[in-house]
Amino acid sequence: MEAWADPYGIISDSDRGNNIMSGRIAAKESAPVGPSTWRASCCAPTHHARARGDGAAHRPVHGLLVHGHGQHGRVLPREPGDTRYSDGDLLTIDATDGRDSGQRTLLAYSEDVAVEVDVVLVEGVHFDFVLETPDPSPMVDDGTTVRLPVTLRSTGNRGTTVDFAVTSQEWQSALLDPTNVTVWQATVTAMGTVELVLEVVVPPSAKGSTVENVSVRATGQDDRQP
Repeated sequence: MEAWADPYGIISDSDRGNNIMSGRIAAKESAPVGPSTWRASCCAPTHHARARGDGAAHRPVHGLLVHGHGQHGRVLPREPGDTRYSDGDLLTIDATDGRDSGQRTLLAYSEDVAVEVDVVLVEGVHFDFVLETPDPSPMVDDGTTVRLPVTLRSTGNRGTTVDFAVTSQEWQSALLDPTNVTVWQATVTAMGTVELVLEVVVPPSAKGSTVENVSVRATGQDDRQP
């Protein structure tokens, strides 16, 4: 290695012989990686992560699984005397939580003892929604028609169309829109709401101790997850 001062002679100097400095730098020989501990810290909104590594010859390094917002680590290499992984092997950490994902890439070196990596996820496409009603277990009178307000609420970042299925044991029931028309599906915008009514007809013969289970099943058309 050589270092020059004023190599083009721009600065006046009586002795230019001392403007050059040279030296030798020894290149480190490739050494096995490990034992070292690798930890991935997954930042919200992730719930689990996995890590993989590829070396110069695309060699797999290891898998790393993280639950919640905590940490989990493994020693690399896994077995004593394992020399498959060398200086400069590439470690790619892929973190996923459903449609959320993130990635970090770094190099592994034999000097590594404990390495901690933060993986921040990028929000993916979500079609999540919930059904809400203020009183899921109302007290009713025989021979009456009960109308329960039901709200379809989007909690995702994309709108979606939801299919409904209403089931009951004996009493007549139906899901209606605000104009009293039976609905089998509804489209809700991202973070929006759709107001509906669950109508249940209580027969005059219903006894005071009768319990009727009425179920409304909502299934999103985009991911088919109820």
